[in-house]
Amino acid sequence: MTGSSLLEQQRLTLPLAVHALIASITGALLGFDLCIAGAILTPVQRALELCYPCGDGSDTALARCSCVEKQLVISAVSIGACLGALFGGLVADRVGRRPALLASDLLFGAGGAAMAFATKSATWLFFVGRASVGLALGLGGAAASAYLAEIAPAAWRGRFLELMELCVCVGCLGAYAVAYGLGDSRWRTSIGLTTLVAGLQLLLILLLLHESPHWLTAHGFTRSAAKARAVLGAPPTAVATIEVVAAGSGAEEESPLICAGRRGALRHL
Repeated sequence: MTGSSLLEQQRLTLPLAVHALIASITGALLGFDLCIAGAILTPVQRALELCYPCGDGSDTALARCSCVEKQLVISAVSIGACLGALFGGLVADRVGRRPALLASDLLFGAGGAAMAFATKSATWLFFVGRASVGLALGLGGAAASAYLAEIAPAAWRGRFLELMELCVCVGCLGAYAVAYGLGDSRWRTSIGLTTLVAGLQLLLILLLLHESPHWLTAHGFTRSAAKARAVLGAPPTAVATIEVVAAGSGAEEESPLICAGRRGALRHL
């Protein structure tokens, strides 16, 4: 029996579920940042004086007003998302799913902070923040979807990806709930929650998340892949098979520094 067929025997385990939930936070961030602009657009328009004053200054009048600045501020997320989607898959394939998720969290966090600190004399901060969040959407969406598909047992693969979609919907609903609960006067706090959630996911990734075993195997890190599979709950026979393959192929040779240290120690024997 091949290693790949043995891995198909993997069942859902608690560590595997935790990894899936951590990766799916990206979906919640995606949904939140797609919907939060619409939920707080009027107070943002008034605070940053976009198309302002307009008419009698009422919410209805502001909503009807349109100008280049307002259009750019809202569409900046789409510009960033196009670039992120274009290069997100390439980045995730090149450096790994875990580093790509970390990079998306940094972009989410920086974008949320920039938008929260924007003023009428520094409207460009809101534009840059929206563009940064857009980059994070494209990069994080690609990396998280690939990660979930690769760590999921065959019988759970569809449900893992559905979890990502569910988190997008929850994030969008949460954006409107937060904006309603905090009110127009605290729109900066509402949009700043992006930074808080991104920071939480970044911390969880650093502490708990392992790289995708599939990506590790594809790039020759077979022993690391076996360790990651073991953590995620792969059958012992599958892990043992991968380790045998790694030993036979000589994959993941030790770094020159480690080898040099061992040769130095052998000279004293």
